[in-house]
Amino acid sequence: MSIFADSLLNILKYLKDVPKKINPKNGKVIESTLYINLIKKLNGSNMSAYAIFQINILNKDDYKEYVEKVSPIVKKFNGEYIVRGGKSEIIEGKWNYERTVVVRFPDYETAINWYNSNEYSPIKEIRKINSEGNAIIVDGI
Repeated sequence: MSIFADSLLNILKYLKDVPKKINPKNGKVIESTLYINLIKKLNGSNMSAYAIFQINILNKDDYKEYVEKVSPIVKKFNGEYIVRGGKSEIIEGKWNYERTVVVRFPDYETAINWYNSNEYSPIKEIRKINSEGNAIIVDGI
């Protein structure tokens, strides 16, 4: 092992032993983002990001135009559909949306750039006019 890799592993061991913050809402340990990022880099993997949509379709006929036009733009930004509707079952809590969509992007910046892009902007409006819901972009691990 190189001196650099050995030093990096020592840093990671130190970060792993640093006292963790506890989430007051659920009592779970909050891992250091720096620690997670270093582990991923050491393993040669990138931090994917996910665009997650919860959707109720209001006008199915016009919403079809959105579905047809969004796919090539997602692909242009190296996005990949992980979930696109499909069978689901509420197993806890309330889920007030009939459709869930999850798109994976190579990283957070690419996901944000896709969402704010000139290419997606007019397509996004088709979705907003013909559906209601929530959307979030989150870093993955």
